[in-house]
Amino acid sequence: MGYLLTTLELVQQVSGIEAGELSDEEVEQYIADATDDIYDNYGRPISKTTSTIEADEYEYDLDRYKKKIKSIEYVEIGGSEFPSGSWTAGINEGTIILGSTTGDDNVGERLEVEWIPRMFGQLATFMAADKCLQAIYIVSGEEVTNPRVLYIQNQIQEIGSRLLNKVPGVFMSSKAEGADPRRGNAIVQDFSNLF
Repeated sequence: MGYLLTTLELVQQVSGIEAGELSDEEVEQYIADATDDIYDNYGRPISKTTSTIEADEYEYDLDRYKKKIKSIEYVEIGGSEFPSGSWTAGINEGTIILGSTTGDDNVGERLEVEWIPRMFGQLATFMAADKCLQAIYIVSGEEVTNPRVLYIQNQIQEIGSRLLNKVPGVFMSSKAEGADPRRGNAIVQDFSNLF
């Protein structure tokens, strides 16, 4: 499987399931299923950004609009993977911050970052919560008209409709001239502060 898009705690909180209704293992399986469904529909990586490391620059935007991100999955500099200790994710700012040594030692190298937009974490949470509640109601034989279920399904539809304008593959790939959809957005760092 791979990197999960949500957590057990979030799914339990959103679904409102009580102790004993479903085991942690069952909830974790629904999380894995929701994550697989999203990766099947949108590809992996979901988003990828490419930049060139510049002298004395340590913070790089992952998205032109500095939207919040869920997480950074993978970082590569000059063709080599860089572990998380050499960089920090700016979750609320939609950035990656390189350590000064990492930045200074790799000036001119290509920085490639695979990351998850926050809305995919939200979608996975709602999808897994819906799967949990559906399982509970199927077992109990109750009709699924619970307001929480309807709210969760509405959230799934709302996020899904926001994603309709996006293309499968590398999500949010730049359509700018010269952009390579296999490499993701080429974010020109000098212009990102204009937004």
